[in-house]
Amino acid sequence: IKLAERMVDDNDIDCYMAFRGVCRNWRAETSDHPGKADDRTDPTRFEPTKWALLDRQEERVTFVDVDAGRFLRMSVPVLRDYLFVGATSGGLIVLGEKQEPHRTRLLNPFTGAVAGFKVRAPAEGVKAAAVTTKPLMLFVSLEDGDIIWADQSSDHFKRFNRLDSDKPTPIAALDGDVYASDPHGAIFTSIVDDVPDGQKCRSAATIWMGTSIPSPNHNASPDASPAAAAALAGSGGRYYLVQSGGDLLLVTRPLGGGVPDQPLVRRVDTKQNVLEPVSSIGSRAIFVSHVRCISIDAGKFPFEGIKAGCIYFVEPVLAARGGYEPSRITTCQVAAGPQAREIMFEEGILEGCYRPFT
Repeated sequence: IKLAERMVDDNDIDCYMAFRGVCRNWRAETSDHPGKADDRTDPTRFEPTKWALLDRQEERVTFVDVDAGRFLRMSVPVLRDYLFVGATSGGLIVLGEKQEPHRTRLLNPFTGAVAGFKVRAPAEGVKAAAVTTKPLMLFVSLEDGDIIWADQSSDHFKRFNRLDSDKPTPIAALDGDVYASDPHGAIFTSIVDDVPDGQKCRSAATIWMGTSIPSPNHNASPDASPAAAAALAGSGGRYYLVQSGGDLLLVTRPLGGGVPDQPLVRRVDTKQNVLEPVSSIGSRAIFVSHVRCISIDAGKFPFEGIKAGCIYFVEPVLAARGGYEPSRITTCQVAAGPQAREIMFEEGILEGCYRPFT
């Protein structure tokens, strides 16, 4: 049982399911609901939290543990029965029924549990997806900048949108809430409206997106360059939210390849609603783009070109006849100590701007 508990703690869900599959007695001893039948419709039971969906070829999928660097290739036959929509930051897969009305489904590929939603699955333009529980809710950020969400009883997605100049970036989930940042760095969060303390009546109808932290350009330090602050304030798509090692980070894209007047990385304190400058991201390597963002432990990925303490800004390159060319990637190194403001830029090429799916 202790071995099984370690597997769950390490989020090795595939190994844990194989462990439970040995015999009936092992399943009974490791069930988290003793004496009750397994709930095959709850995808958040043994929920994956550190898996990124890298590739999908029909029912064959490739995952990677972003903290352990372990790759997993597996067959998920149920994928043949649905339309693929996207994947959450932990590895849950969002699907749509092939027949009208194309209702949304949420799959845990490790356990096979499938949750049903009444809402019609988004047909296109999905950038990122996130899940919250109690009750189970699905959030999706769309290519037009809108954020939509629903619970299992919703007939339609609720929608959050702003002016074109304030379209939010891809979403990030942390501790049961969903966050997004607009092009100026203001941070929005999912807020429960008119719910008394202690009552579990959270639902799609009681959720709305509200500003939790204003743009850092609106409260810049007095010694910041006015010209630089004005330039940053007017530059769309320069801020990105990413969940990294249990923290929520706001990453700033420097302009013109120079040293920014503001911190390159800030930690979002979701309790106090403040931003804390970060001078080092340790062994992490962070990839950000207008589509989605991901953080990995670079020490577990001994690949040439992936360096600890670096941020990789992935920018799509439009092809002449439509579609996308290989993306342009700019590397920015976050230095520690007294050289925290020094950065390094390198140009590179990354095949595709819409991968991984997570």
